[in-house]
Amino acid sequence: MLNLASLIRRPGFSDWASRSPLLGWLVRRQARRVFDLMSGFVYTQTLLACEQLGWLKALDESSLSVDQLAALGELTQDRALLLVKSASSVGLLRLQRDKVQLTLTGRVIAQQAGLRALIRHHQIFYEDLAAPADLLRHPDPSTRLRQFWRYVERRGMDDGEATPGERTQTAEYSALMTATQDMIVSQVLASVRFHEADRLLDIGGGQGRFAAKIRASHPSVVTHVFDLPGVTTARDCEPMARTAGDFFRDPFPTGFQTVSLVRVLYDHPDDWVLRLLKKVRDYLAPQQGRLIVAEPMSAEGRDSRMADAYFGFYLLAMRGGRPRSQLELAGLLRKAGFTKVQPRSTPLPMQCSVMEAFT
Repeated sequence: MLNLASLIRRPGFSDWASRSPLLGWLVRRQARRVFDLMSGFVYTQTLLACEQLGWLKALDESSLSVDQLAALGELTQDRALLLVKSASSVGLLRLQRDKVQLTLTGRVIAQQAGLRALIRHHQIFYEDLAAPADLLRHPDPSTRLRQFWRYVERRGMDDGEATPGERTQTAEYSALMTATQDMIVSQVLASVRFHEADRLLDIGGGQGRFAAKIRASHPSVVTHVFDLPGVTTARDCEPMARTAGDFFRDPFPTGFQTVSLVRVLYDHPDDWVLRLLKKVRDYLAPQQGRLIVAEPMSAEGRDSRMADAYFGFYLLAMRGGRPRSQLELAGLLRKAGFTKVQPRSTPLPMQCSVMEAFT
């Protein structure tokens, strides 16, 4: 009996199947999937253009005509109409009579500053993906993301006094992390219980957005941020206690029984992750403390796209670590000496997964 794969290889089968009342729907569905794979980059650039031209923010306030959008973006009327039709076809905009409106998807993006910051940031990621085969082949590629996330390049090294250019770079990536942190903290708050007496040390906590949100939800929780000097002294830091240091080399501030690592571990290869986890475990062991790990994790099914496809290539270009499954992280946590490891369910696992580990 012939299977479908064998039939597809037969000359003329696809044309015949597309006209078949029984198989036509299958051929059309597969054709759409293939075309979406081929055209995905154009779709993302359509989204980027709408953000760059200020359309998302403007349309979130009110519907506009094509002529008004053209004037806003300094485009000709025909070019504006081209982008409107493109954005409508991918579900961002809706053209009704002579007015353009955001769809629900478009409005979700427009109202989340973190998502819009990521959309703008992706320009440099797409440059690194211009020749994906070369990126995969090269053992040590020089990439824009590698330059952007400078702390990965300088992992574990004594940087000394930062130059003005390095301080600017630090401010740029810190601002991006801060802008996108709200998407993560909501997942943690939905899956982890904080208690009145908790004292939380957020390691690699950047400008303090995560710790500030935890404190706002649980005012009795004492929060403290530990991160690199250029990050903790940034102008836009949240007002809270903080200590500057390299979490691979420097001692942690004392007196905290809960530690959080938010979007930290996937930035690093396994040996560095194990090194950090052992250090955290030794720090927490006398206090019988707990560690909260929150980051995108590899998964099965549709949720695997975000971690395995998106973050797989992103972290490759960044020269950081890799997305790990909960099983892999649990193995590293136990190897580091944590005795009890528990995954926590989150509302949006494709966005962030959470694990708790106890000493």
